[in-house]
Amino acid sequence: MDVIEFEELGRVVAKCKLSRSAKVRARRFRSHCGSPSDVVASCWELLIESKFVKENKILGRVETNPTHFLWALLFHKTCATMQWMASKLGVDEKTAEKWIKLHLEAIAELDSQVVRLSILHAYIRLFAWFCSRCARAAREFLMQIVWSNRFDGDAQDLCLVTVDGTHFLIRNRRDPWTRKIVKRWCSHKFNHAGVSYEIAACIKTDNIVWTHGPFPAACHDISTFRCRLRDMLLPMERVLCDRGYRGDAKCLTPHNARDAQHKRAVAACRGRHETANRRFKTFGSLKQMFRHEPDEHHLFFRAAAVMIQLAHQNGCCCYDVVGCVDPACEAEWDEGDEQA
Repeated sequence: MDVIEFEELGRVVAKCKLSRSAKVRARRFRSHCGSPSDVVASCWELLIESKFVKENKILGRVETNPTHFLWALLFHKTCATMQWMASKLGVDEKTAEKWIKLHLEAIAELDSQVVRLSILHAYIRLFAWFCSRCARAAREFLMQIVWSNRFDGDAQDLCLVTVDGTHFLIRNRRDPWTRKIVKRWCSHKFNHAGVSYEIAACIKTDNIVWTHGPFPAACHDISTFRCRLRDMLLPMERVLCDRGYRGDAKCLTPHNARDAQHKRAVAACRGRHETANRRFKTFGSLKQMFRHEPDEHHLFFRAAAVMIQLAHQNGCCCYDVVGCVDPACEAEWDEGDEQA
């Protein structure tokens, strides 16, 4: 299906009036589905060819249907109850729940193709460092692997990504015996139970290259960083973070800024990362309190990450910070080697 067909199908699913204005149709589609029609069409093309759908077709579990696909996006955007969705769509509650959850799970499984880091990229880049004659060929090969964006525009800087954690509301978790609220789930941002996720974005392109979670909201950001992402960095590589990550040699914070101009450049990178975090909150299921089972929260987050990353690839990027002074230039490699 193309973009125009998705816009028309979305209008029918959302039961909106037909408009002659293309801008009005695009605005209405995005307000109901959470993403532009071209992003939805790109996601649909990846979905029907994904390994998850092909494997479950054999088991008779998933039948890809663009209407059910838009049901899932509508549910993800509005964070409505299943009773409201059933009445809106004109189907039974069990039918709506079945197809919505199956398609949300299928979208979430696309994160391995769209978001995740590539270990192969790391070995190629490490080889390029020690063999300058192969650097050009290695970079040309990297551009062919479109599902990994970590090394796009790589100039062999010390920092390639910005890392930050973001919190989402969930219902209070209580101890089954004492019925008291479990404090490790409490978020200091909401004064309520929540979960946190770790997000890494490429400094050069603003593409989301890493997501990790969920964790209890009381878990510190530096603890989640040391859980897995720290071990995936190259020996001399660093990440750009906020002040909450102070104390780890792999993290460069505003405290490590050399001068005022460098500090403004670091602030610009971290500010753009906060803009990327805010885009997750445009989906109602992540902005409001999550009313479903906590074990299902990661499906909604991963589905949002896929849609946001596809929007970046289709031109809906945040503002550019390449014009700022690079937070960690190539000249720092010698200093990092001496410290190591």
